[in-house]
Amino acid sequence: MRNLYRWGVIALLPLLGGCFDMRNDLTVAPDGTATLVASFTMSADMMGMMGAAAGAAGGAAAEDDDFCPSDMDEVPAGFTAKSEQSTAANGDAVCTMTVTGPIDRMGEVLAGTDFNPGGGVEGDDGQITLTAEGGGIYTYALSFAIPEEEAPTPEEAAMQAAMMQAMREMMVGRTMTWSVTAPRILSSTGTIEGNTATFVIPVTDMIDNTGGEYTFEVRFGL
Repeated sequence: MRNLYRWGVIALLPLLGGCFDMRNDLTVAPDGTATLVASFTMSADMMGMMGAAAGAAGGAAAEDDDFCPSDMDEVPAGFTAKSEQSTAANGDAVCTMTVTGPIDRMGEVLAGTDFNPGGGVEGDDGQITLTAEGGGIYTYALSFAIPEEEAPTPEEAAMQAAMMQAMREMMVGRTMTWSVTAPRILSSTGTIEGNTATFVIPVTDMIDNTGGEYTFEVRFGL
């Protein structure tokens, strides 16, 4: 990982066999300052597997920078960005990336990022958009689809069934979460508690929902 505009690559990993939790939280202050925090949790077991795989391929063992970017300089002018990797009590690696800037231009950050956890298909790049309606009112919208796979042969289907079951077991309890916190939450398709709207997807649901579509919309005001 090398910069902000590859956050989406990390977001793909839950469906590629890594044990992940992902959060994407947008917080907007009354003065219009917006902070976007993306955090990704990788299991200690998966970190070890990545290091072993790198060694087996003749490369260096996986470094912290491979999971959490050390440089985040490709952000629009007027924004600040930082990343930090830490270790949870259970040994999981946690990468937290934070971008802060004016809400009126936060859409530039979101537009430069692929947020499609399904991996994306040509012409269908899931993403988050932020639209200013005027008068301090904004609409935040997330949309993505899980690509539909081609029908496997009977032999492939048998192999895939075992692999998918193993993946489901790995992903139990893992979630992908998006939230918006603002002075006024006017409406949302997610769950509203106080001044926060939240949308949570169990990763196991995404594994089982090939071809499915997900949307999350929040209308908020300063």
